[in-house]
Amino acid sequence: MIEETRPEAAERLKLARITRGFRTAKEAATFFGWAYITYAQHESGERGLGRQSAKYAAAFRVSEAWLLTGEGVPPVDDANDPLPPHERASGQPILAVPAREVIDPTRKLNVYSGAQGGGGRLIIGTDIVDRVEMPTKLRDVQGAYGLMIDGESMVPEYWPGDVAWINPHLRPARGKNHIFYHTPPDGREAEAIVKRLNDWNDREWHLEQWNPHRQFSEFRREWPIAHRVVGKYDAD
Repeated sequence: MIEETRPEAAERLKLARITRGFRTAKEAATFFGWAYITYAQHESGERGLGRQSAKYAAAFRVSEAWLLTGEGVPPVDDANDPLPPHERASGQPILAVPAREVIDPTRKLNVYSGAQGGGGRLIIGTDIVDRVEMPTKLRDVQGAYGLMIDGESMVPEYWPGDVAWINPHLRPARGKNHIFYHTPPDGREAEAIVKRLNDWNDREWHLEQWNPHRQFSEFRREWPIAHRVVGKYDAD
């Protein structure tokens, strides 16, 4: 009886992963910091989901009940996702938001890299990849930093390799570009998106990107930090 239910749960896990925007099991495992072999066995049905079901449900934005039994609302595309926000895993403070760095007295701007992740997300590492001339508008801003853009969702405004200037102390502003952060389950890197902020309420950010052009919403509980982009250096 148990063996018969595992393939069905595994199929739902695969569907949730694809709907969330990850093309392969390895891409999802790498993005969330899971052990690939273990996750692949769960998705193939070689192993039951067990206690991992809650973690997978939160990551793929589905209910745990649906994942395990098929009862409830199936996953939907992020662009029109009506599901309520999920609680993030406890004990995972945001450790890698670059704005915690202090401006170097030599007046250089620390630049961090953003590697393309699943679903158009960026994975922000903790290593400084470059130090460029400090823009005048950031000269006296403690915690200012640069972010090297990867991906093409904001082309033609931002091309891969452009360095966005970030002022983390400004309040969110309508019609301005922002870096939105949340913490992935492993807590080692910061997941981020670069989008235009059109509006917000106490529940959601209403965002826009250019390539392909679309407007969508993200839950503020999942993306609690918004850092304003105030300029950029074009890629060489």
